[in-house]
Amino acid sequence: MKKIALLISTALLLTSASSLSAASGAFGAYVGVSVDGGSATIYEAFQAGTDLTDFEGAALGSVNVGGNISFSTAEVLTYKNGGSNVNGAQLNYRIYETTTGTPSDFTTTGISFGADATFTSLAGFEYTNSGDQRWTGLTDGVINIANGLIAGDYSVEVFWSATTDSDGPHFINDGGNNYTGTFSVTPVPEPGTYALIAGLLSLSYIAVRRRS
Repeated sequence: MKKIALLISTALLLTSASSLSAASGAFGAYVGVSVDGGSATIYEAFQAGTDLTDFEGAALGSVNVGGNISFSTAEVLTYKNGGSNVNGAQLNYRIYETTTGTPSDFTTTGISFGADATFTSLAGFEYTNSGDQRWTGLTDGVINIANGLIAGDYSVEVFWSATTDSDGPHFINDGGNNYTGTFSVTPVPEPGTYALIAGLLSLSYIAVRRRS
């Protein structure tokens, strides 16, 4: 009986140790934003030591109605060990008018698998630990978050997630508060406005010529 009890205790101990060694998580998240086709600015959710701008509270830019403010890329850094396995990463976002809008449900888009360690993140850091992984690039391609919006001030709220086989999902979401940036969509001037501006410039030119 003592031998059986010892065997059971040993088995439980090994099972417990195996469970403790099996773990995964997410430790870095970024998103790239471009305005009207310009080069992307990389924003971070969190990661100590980077020189990147925090997405939380960031003013992402301003475009005319019909313009383009886009998520050009996104990235999640994950780790795994033991029997754990990370099998996917996602960017989740929603857009609403800053002062009067009601937040809608989140839209989820996948982030592609990039590489196992060794790799360099969007923040420029190199990772070499076994089990570290980089998920980067949007599976749906570039996403224009200003598409279809009328003139106004908008908030875009985001969080990142990573799915696993057993011990997830994992969220990078500021403890459930998420991360929010803002942008503006401005009216396109009417044709008459352009004509008025052109007329005023012509009058200014004539006045200068007369003085000279």
